[in-house]
Amino acid sequence: MQPQDVPIDLARLKEAWERFVDGRGLADGLDPIVGLSWQRCAPRLHPHHPPKWAYLSPGLHPLISIPHNFLKLVARPVMEDIYQFLEGTGNLLILTDSASCIFEMLGDADIEAHARSLGFKPGAFLDEDRIGTNAFSLAIAESFPVQVAGPEHFLEGFHDLYTAAAPLHDPSGHILGALGLLRRQVDVRPQSLGAVFAASKAIENQLQAEYFIREANAQATEFNATLDAVSEGILAWTAQGVVTHLNGRGGELLGLKPSQVVGRPVADRIALSEGVVGAVARGQELNDVEASLRVDGVKHDVSVSLRIVRQQSGEPMAFITTLRPIAQVHQLVNRLLGSQARLTLDDLSGHGTAAQAVRRQAEAVVDRPGCVLLTGEQGTGKNSLARAIHNSGRRSEGPFLAVNGQAIPREHVIEELLGFEPGALNRPYFAGQPSKFELANGGTLFIEEIDALPLEMQGLLVHILETRGVVRLGGKRTIPVDLRVMASTENRLEERVRTGSFREDLFALLAPCTIHLPALRERAEDIPHLIERFIERLQGQFGTDLAVSRRAKDLLVAYSWPGNIAELESVLELAAFNAEGKTIEVKHLAESLKGGRKGAASPAVVTFQEMERRGIEDALRTSQGNMSRAATMLGISRNTLYRKLKEFGLRSEPEGPPLARRGRPRMKP
Repeated sequence: MQPQDVPIDLARLKEAWERFVDGRGLADGLDPIVGLSWQRCAPRLHPHHPPKWAYLSPGLHPLISIPHNFLKLVARPVMEDIYQFLEGTGNLLILTDSASCIFEMLGDADIEAHARSLGFKPGAFLDEDRIGTNAFSLAIAESFPVQVAGPEHFLEGFHDLYTAAAPLHDPSGHILGALGLLRRQVDVRPQSLGAVFAASKAIENQLQAEYFIREANAQATEFNATLDAVSEGILAWTAQGVVTHLNGRGGELLGLKPSQVVGRPVADRIALSEGVVGAVARGQELNDVEASLRVDGVKHDVSVSLRIVRQQSGEPMAFITTLRPIAQVHQLVNRLLGSQARLTLDDLSGHGTAAQAVRRQAEAVVDRPGCVLLTGEQGTGKNSLARAIHNSGRRSEGPFLAVNGQAIPREHVIEELLGFEPGALNRPYFAGQPSKFELANGGTLFIEEIDALPLEMQGLLVHILETRGVVRLGGKRTIPVDLRVMASTENRLEERVRTGSFREDLFALLAPCTIHLPALRERAEDIPHLIERFIERLQGQFGTDLAVSRRAKDLLVAYSWPGNIAELESVLELAAFNAEGKTIEVKHLAESLKGGRKGAASPAVVTFQEMERRGIEDALRTSQGNMSRAATMLGISRNTLYRKLKEFGLRSEPEGPPLARRGRPRMKP
């Protein structure tokens, strides 16, 4: 800030100005800030000519001032307070933005009229290039309070003016504009600069306070939105028992609107269970405890977790509970328990020659390095085989991530597979997305319908497989990945390579380890076993002893199954629904099966019973009469195998083929 207690010698300043404009240089004792400003103005302006005013158009000025509305809102009351003390003294208060453009004026009528006659009005630019040396442009340029008296103004037309201004900074230190005053009289010992500086500090302090309030409100809004977005109910109250928050989900569970309880004692509407009340009294946290909360006398059974926010002294300050429906907790437990029963190679369906060949190939590649390619028609079980290979190998503890190349829109394939860094793809609001290779790191990435990937993605896949690293879109760092890639296709990739729709180098990486899954019509001997297996699963779903009549079984075996295993499973599910969980008859099967379509692979239809009998005989022969091993090969329980032996009149012996007998069989356990 320039000193205020130094008297202003207008005559000396006039001599210094005349010396400079006559080309004799700067006089000693001249304010250095003013001298530098004169030197900048001299090449651009003529000291005896009028200013080169520039104004915002009347229609544009309101639009330009919109970003400064908050500054105006804070500064206007301070300007009015100052004017109460300056009223009648010939002062004009001026507020500018960071570009030195006037957007507020407040002062006595006579000085305002004089200022307007000179060119000062809202929308006018006070920058040095247009109107020469003045306090407003210098305060913004130098970032500290400045006063310019009489002849210190470069243009002679302003020599009867006194201007003083101080910059206005936001809480981060950036200049928002300037606050200053203008008057005609030049006091010998002016005190105006101090008043302007004090006012600017008052505005900055108010801006900072408003900024903190807005920031706190924004954080509170974000916090409330976050709580409302979670799937669990949240109820929070202070140590004094006053409810501070109830999110939307919590209101649904308790039958309350947040506005009904927030700010009121929790006991007014909600009666906590004894267990929760006791935990609150003891200062003890809870995890997923079943509790009954009563709201206006209505009982609500929920799972409650309690967390305690404590002061530095350790005393409870607030209590936060998460609420979940009991049914949801039970479903979660069932899902977690069910996830332990994972599909392995031992669970693969079928005991015929084709199925055994597939199983042997899969066992050979379980821990083999490199890619695995699964081929076969739709519905042959490629996804199940991929999961079984993953779960049976050394990567079984890692993730198994399946993506379908045909299901992803072509224009989004690369970003879906490679992911992207924050701010990439012209979407700065996105926080970024990891690649599928990162998500499958340590496990298996299974790409279904790999031939549906665009050629550019195929090339990127080759690069990733060879370098074992992935670069996200918009990124520069290479992220190392350790995973196994498995792929599937329904088409002949050799033909796709020949036509140029599939990269030869990618085919070279996939082809060495290829497993072909035969169509169900090519392995008709497995149909009885698959029917038995699906029926056992459906029995658990329907909770009844579901069965299939002999005529229905024969029809199922004779059908060609163009949809393969997936179609067979779907047909049985629909038939079980139509049979209402009882015996599935021919009338319960889909109409397409009743049209007499025969299996294309075998002109001579073998009955279901004969196929089932042959399968059991093959299993007993292969296992050398070991009932447990035979049952495992057939995919049925030992009790079911014993029942089948009795039904077909077979006996199990360690050597030789099983012998058929009439009457009750003699069985060896």
